[in-house]
Amino acid sequence: MSNDMRIVKFKMMIREIFEDLGKRDLTGNLGEAVWNGGYGSVWLSVIYDYDKLNSYGKIIMEQICEMDKDETKDYEVFLHQKKFVENCKDMEYRMKAAKTLVVKLNKEDDGKEINFGKPKKISFIFWSLMILAVDDADKEEHLSLICDFAKMLKISNAEMMDIVQVIRVIYHIEKSNVKLQTNIAIREFRKVMRRYGVTVGLDELSIFGSILGGMMK
Repeated sequence: MSNDMRIVKFKMMIREIFEDLGKRDLTGNLGEAVWNGGYGSVWLSVIYDYDKLNSYGKIIMEQICEMDKDETKDYEVFLHQKKFVENCKDMEYRMKAAKTLVVKLNKEDDGKEINFGKPKKISFIFWSLMILAVDDADKEEHLSLICDFAKMLKISNAEMMDIVQVIRVIYHIEKSNVKLQTNIAIREFRKVMRRYGVTVGLDELSIFGSILGGMMK
């Protein structure tokens, strides 16, 4: 298979996973603490320098942070994203943006079983590790940083292990004996795992059918 074909296939794979996860992009306003009120921020750039990523890492960041100029509807947003990525090359700015992101996500996560904040946290760690799996430049440094973010975002060890298992399935490292431990991982990654032939937890239709069956007895 040619390299161009591999790139096309990889783009399609990332797009499918992104859709299975509800198209939850990793971008958004970070407030006045960072440049331009955080408008057009690219969250993954607080971990990775886009310009140093290989082709596969860039594909993930472009699609998940919606910074592909060919697909961005608002060109002004794309320009702001480029500026944010460039600003994150400065360590002081990157640390400020990272701190603001952590505060934002922790504030949106109210600790309840189902909320809007926790899935964003899971997505951020998941896509960070997805890049790490295809680009091992400065791997130890990036892994350490991701683990630091996981702690600050209150991602449990069990949730981290679930995320790693999902990634191992996606990249065909593991498929048998896969068992997700946490409810949030089962909810978030059920469609993704099903795409790769792995069933985790109870399917919604099975649950609904069981309820109906019980009501009709």
